[in-house]
Amino acid sequence: MGAEITSLQGHVLGLFLETTPASFRRVESTLEMIHNQGGLAVAPHPLSWLTRSISSRTLDRLAEHDGPRFDAIELANPSPAALRTRERAIRLNQERWHLPATGSSDAHHLEHIATGWTEFEGRTAADLREAIRTGATTAKMTAYPGMREVGLGKLAAGLAWGYSATPRKMLRRRA
Repeated sequence: MGAEITSLQGHVLGLFLETTPASFRRVESTLEMIHNQGGLAVAPHPLSWLTRSISSRTLDRLAEHDGPRFDAIELANPSPAALRTRERAIRLNQERWHLPATGSSDAHHLEHIATGWTEFEGRTAADLREAIRTGATTAKMTAYPGMREVGLGKLAAGLAWGYSATPRKMLRRRA
């Protein structure tokens, strides 16, 4: 099972989870909760200002100190949230963080599915886990379908749903 978890410093992808960690905690706590259940943590759409993303400052801090760290970084995500900062994230990962690269679609609409992916040797979830752990992954992507292909109404509804996700989670937590 995988989940996108909202930490206080930005989104975190948890892979190979038994349960979804609680949202709105420090990123270190989120990484620990993922790792404590044998999962892997990926920084999705890093450095993006269009959505809640892990910043270069946070990635630097985690890389420089003992403690929980990301297991991989998403460097192929054709969504608008990731495209604007992709080249910078690739450069900083090569220079500073040295994390295995992954890809994913960040699909909010059917047309976006399979526009980003992670290539690795093997076919199973266990093969993927091992490839991420050993850095034997390649991040790949195609062009993200635009407004005409998806439809303006669907895009607007998706944006409204996305921007209301955090307040909905907070309201559920209080209830």
